[in-house]
Amino acid sequence: MGISAASAGVCPLGLARLRRWVGSGPGFGCAGRGVGACCRWAGRLRRGGHQGGGEVGDTGGVSETSASPAGASPAAKSRGTLGLMLLLTAVGAALVLTAVGRTWAEGVALGMGGGRVPVSASGSKLTALPTGMALVAMAAAVAVFAVRGRTRVLVGVLTVLAGVGAVVGAVIGYTDTAGLHAVAAGQLALSSGRAEQITRTAWPWVALVGGVLLVAAGALTARFGSGWPAMGSRYEAPTRKAPVRADSPSDLWKALDRGEDPTG
Repeated sequence: MGISAASAGVCPLGLARLRRWVGSGPGFGCAGRGVGACCRWAGRLRRGGHQGGGEVGDTGGVSETSASPAGASPAAKSRGTLGLMLLLTAVGAALVLTAVGRTWAEGVALGMGGGRVPVSASGSKLTALPTGMALVAMAAAVAVFAVRGRTRVLVGVLTVLAGVGAVVGAVIGYTDTAGLHAVAAGQLALSSGRAEQITRTAWPWVALVGGVLLVAAGALTARFGSGWPAMGSRYEAPTRKAPVRADSPSDLWKALDRGEDPTG
């Protein structure tokens, strides 16, 4: 069966593959047809076989079967949970890192001659734990793309622990008074300097909320991470696959889509 380049231009896979396929035997659906009709039949066969929506008969016809169940596909759900994890991590870490740079505690210290000196301390001066845990959670979110499978469960557990650490750090900073006393002593240049009339701001609670979001992100990673895509696969050394035998024309098109040579 002769195939010209102009005729093959309407075919889904081009002149070379169509020639090889028609001449190899499985292309019985093209028997007795012109090149244009053969290409149209091949297109219908490819769409039906590749999408799992049709059955192929001996005459090359494609009969539609029932459509896939309604609802999001597993791939879409996987991307959705991955995106949610990244969002929770970004927002949680941003809340923690923003909060630790703000004032957490305020008070006054008695200076020389009975003067009253206002003192204040930021979250980072009271405790370094929230900052460190937020950075760990951000690193874990990046590591999700470098690992795969069950290893991601460990990454998720690490993120949960980082979130718990941020929550604990927020609680420590909220209840701490030694840090503010140290600030008072430094401002007065007196080792005995102490802060009085201590008040707290809402920023420790902002850091606590950020830690809770990091815990949620870690739980998502541990639960759904094994099904998320990985970026490391494209950097792996390619492996040569053995030719796959095509038992039907639809199998042939699927093999060609994967870049395999079903004709051996």
